[in-house]
Amino acid sequence: MSHELEKSPRTAGITQGAVIILASILPVMGVVLISPIAPLLKAAFENQPGGSYLAAAALTAPALAVAVCSPMVGALIDRIGARRMLITALLAYALIGIAPLWLDSLPTLIIARLALGIAEAVILTANLALLAGYFEGQRRSRWIAYQTSAAALGATGLYILGGVLGQVGWRAPFAAYGVSGLIALAAAIALFEPSRTVAVRSYSPARRLGIMTLVNVLVLCVVTVLSAVMFYVIPIQFAVLLAEVGVKSSAQFGFLIAIAGLGNPVGAFAFRFVSRIPTSLIMGVAGGVAAIGLGLVAIADALPLVVAGAFINQIGCGIFVPAMAAATMQALPPERRGIGGGSWVTSFFSGQFLSPLFVELMINTAHGVRGGFVYLALATLVVGIAAAAVLVLVGRSSIARQWSVPDGTTVTAQIIMAPNSQKRDRALRTSSESR
Repeated sequence: MSHELEKSPRTAGITQGAVIILASILPVMGVVLISPIAPLLKAAFENQPGGSYLAAAALTAPALAVAVCSPMVGALIDRIGARRMLITALLAYALIGIAPLWLDSLPTLIIARLALGIAEAVILTANLALLAGYFEGQRRSRWIAYQTSAAALGATGLYILGGVLGQVGWRAPFAAYGVSGLIALAAAIALFEPSRTVAVRSYSPARRLGIMTLVNVLVLCVVTVLSAVMFYVIPIQFAVLLAEVGVKSSAQFGFLIAIAGLGNPVGAFAFRFVSRIPTSLIMGVAGGVAAIGLGLVAIADALPLVVAGAFINQIGCGIFVPAMAAATMQALPPERRGIGGGSWVTSFFSGQFLSPLFVELMINTAHGVRGGFVYLALATLVVGIAAAAVLVLVGRSSIARQWSVPDGTTVTAQIIMAPNSQKRDRALRTSSESR
């Protein structure tokens, strides 16, 4: 493995973390910022062949690109470096994001949105790799929690901003993407390429151990897909149930969904205080909380109770994301955090795609929206319990990794796959032995 990306150790702090958090808000803009102008976008191109379908495709194109491209982007980050890739992506995000100000055809608009999604994939994956490289143990978990909370809060603000700018015209919200250029400047000044070494200079795992690492990461990614399916039930389908209890105004839909969605950053921020608890227990409790919330949504008749249930659900779901991101990053050696982070991003966005399909299946199976949400509550509980059980099994199969250093010494490191326990504060237990 090439060592040209190795840097002398530097200590990351609030400045580096804050820049990464600012960059993490940008991918949320992909859909949220222009969601309020969806009717305007459709009206602007309705006279073009397939205009309504293509306008909808323009909204979701970035998410598709993120899901497809993230693993490949991660491999490039491992080779080129997270800092360089992030700065390049931030600049590209600004230029591509504002392009619709001048585009007049839907095909070119969709191409621009797909390109924007590739930039989002780089930003998301590079941010995860940088956080994993800059911080260890509890500090890493805290910063991932801050990152998730900021993205969730940013979504609320961006939805409002998109609506305000949409009053000017359907093109106006796209101008906001230009702010990415300023964040690129901040990243160029504040960020540095993290060291890929932990008291050693080269990572060289045995083939069998590499396969074990791969299997564990794949398991975590599968759990992430299932968690994301449950995560998006309220954001995507809550309006369907609100209509069942008598809500008719689209303005009310948006307001009530926003109130429920505030549980998401609350849960993400709460992870910062429970990150010493093993991830398996966190996922089990989070699944239980999310299931209780959906159950209340399903059986409550009063609108305040329905919204309260959705808020509770989002608290549990808000814990899912940083918990799984932290677990995945902890499972990876430094030189594989790019492609591993990319795989995690793909898993999460795949869950976003599958969530509406699963919700529709549950509603059809139950022959009604209320019954469907009861099934969804049970499914959420099952996902939480299954995730906890899987993480316990993974934790018991701790991975021994080996590094070979230039003087012929082999260093064995025991990685504890219960990444949020107190043991993780001592991330590596090393013992040297002569080769």
